[in-house]
Amino acid sequence: VGSEMCIRDSYGFSPNDSVDIRVYADALTEEAGYLAGGSHDDWRQGRIGARADGCTSDNGWSIQGEVSETTQGSVGTIPDAGAQFPGFEVVSDDKYTAAHLLGRIVHDCDNGDELTLQAYWDFAETEAVTATYRQHTFDLDLQRHMQLGDRQELVLGLGYRLSLIHISEPTRQAE
Repeated sequence: VGSEMCIRDSYGFSPNDSVDIRVYADALTEEAGYLAGGSHDDWRQGRIGARADGCTSDNGWSIQGEVSETTQGSVGTIPDAGAQFPGFEVVSDDKYTAAHLLGRIVHDCDNGDELTLQAYWDFAETEAVTATYRQHTFDLDLQRHMQLGDRQELVLGLGYRLSLIHISEPTRQAE
C-alpha cells in the first residue's frame, strides 16, 4: 500500500484600509500501490493562487488567479488498427495543467446605477501518451444595472467568449 502526503498554507493581509489580499498554495502526493498488482496509480498535484479585492469611493475591484499542475500515473491500451491484436499496453504519467485569471471592476454611478466590467481567461492542457489537448478561453462581460422605481431593476449586458482548442499527436513516448 502506498503513502499519502498533503501540505497546505494560506496567508491573508491588508496593505491598507481599502485592499485585502490572500495567497495560498497546496501540494498533494499519493504514492503507487493503491491498486492491486502494483499498478502505476500514483499522482502528484501542486496549486498556487491569489486574490485581491479593493475599493475606492465609487469603484470596487477584484482580481484572482490560480495555477495548478497534476501528474497522474496511468496504464492504458493503445489500439493497433493494422494488426490482429487489440493493441499494446502503455504505462505513462499523464500531465494536467490549468490556470485562470479573473478581473472585475464595479462602478457606482451618480444616479444609483451600477456598471460592471469583467474579464476572464482560462487555460487547460492535458498531455497523455495518446494525445495532447490544449484549450484557451477568453471571456469579456459588461453589465449595467438600472433601478426602475422602487421595485424594478433592469439589467443590460454584452458578452463575448472565445475558445481556442487544439488537439495534437503525442509529443512524448510511453515509459
